[in-house]
Amino acid sequence: GIQLLSIKLETVNSVKLQGLAVEEAVQMTTNKVKELILHQSNFTHLPLPGLTISRTDKLSVTDCVFKRTSPGSISVKSAKEVVVVNNQFNINAIQVVKSNEGSSMYISCNRLLGVPASPECVQTSTPQSATLSTLSIPSATTFTITT
Repeated sequence: GIQLLSIKLETVNSVKLQGLAVEEAVQMTTNKVKELILHQSNFTHLPLPGLTISRTDKLSVTDCVFKRTSPGSISVKSAKEVVVVNNQFNINAIQVVKSNEGSSMYISCNRLLGVPASPECVQTSTPQSATLSTLSIPSATTFTITT
């Protein structure tokens, strides 16, 4: 059968998911996570409601590949800053990300799966953290993964 990885985070200071390859469907719900970073990760399927991000200071999605998404798969409610840069989606990034309640949104240099990056979006080498699959959670936080 189909498996679903469900991640729920509440009242967390900072979460960074980097270097992940998630082969199963994944849904993530966050509330009051000050900073959520998805970087250099591959997601096979993001079924609706996908990523539901509520009351965050910063959501950053960079250098990720999303193979199956739907319009509104990334839903942001009450965020101060949303950055979606240099990702690959199966549909236009503007359709994938929906936001409300006054978010400052920066969506740039995203492309369809398999399409080369445009010359103005090719990044020069910048120092990157060597940490892979990092998830830092304070001890007083509940973190649930169900399959």
